[in-house]
Amino acid sequence: MSEKTPLDYRRIEPARKVSDSARPTRIGIGILLGMAATIVFLVTTFLSLAWGGGGYDVARALFPYSMALAGLTDSIGAPSWAMAIIQWPVYGAMIGSWNAPWRGRLILILVVAHMCALVVAISNTRFS
Repeated sequence: MSEKTPLDYRRIEPARKVSDSARPTRIGIGILLGMAATIVFLVTTFLSLAWGGGGYDVARALFPYSMALAGLTDSIGAPSWAMAIIQWPVYGAMIGSWNAPWRGRLILILVVAHMCALVVAISNTRFS
């Protein structure tokens, strides 16, 4: 006869999700990457304005929200600058805050929103 061993009824704790504990780190990394992108994009925009002769096309493509606001206010003032400076770090924070399965969807939403803002910024003819 074989001896039967009793089942082990200890409660097994579910594994803690790594993504929950790493979320602040991912948000911070996203903000830092967004800040780096902002610096590169601002330099690119300034060089385009100074040497490119293309007008505000690069600024519209990289910072459509601030250029749309500039079209509404008829000047590139402090609100437009503030929006341009925080746009890419906010993108990075948003992408870093979402878990991996949803991150692709969020990126798609951000791209669509960016393109919609770009359409609004391009339709503005005050800054050519």
